[in-house]
Amino acid sequence: MQGDTILAIPDSDDAARIPADTNCMFFTSKAAHVTIAWAMMDQSLSPICDRVSYILIRKLGLPRGWTDLHTVYFWPVYSHHHTLAGRLAPEVTHDMNLPAIRRDYSRERCADRPGFVAQISS
Repeated sequence: MQGDTILAIPDSDDAARIPADTNCMFFTSKAAHVTIAWAMMDQSLSPICDRVSYILIRKLGLPRGWTDLHTVYFWPVYSHHHTLAGRLAPEVTHDMNLPAIRRDYSRERCADRPGFVAQISS
């Protein structure tokens, strides 16, 4: 593993306040049920589970906010973050592959498990 790096350039999703990594979210008791939906989410949605969770939070009208601080230390699994840090991405990444997600997604399985259906768009 390479040394620690705080990204000088913010991730575009973070800057736009689009979904945060679910590991970076803080859930109050009013939002506790979202963690159940996240845990029961269909496996096909795992590459975009953060986005699905965030959309659910928005749709439910739950309050949300940002600290604007670098609060979590983890090794990124997306090639984009390695590029922002000026590093080569590892051979194995978890970059989003929307065609594969759409192919593997089942509305029926999703409705059966957490009780909601995700709309997947580009």
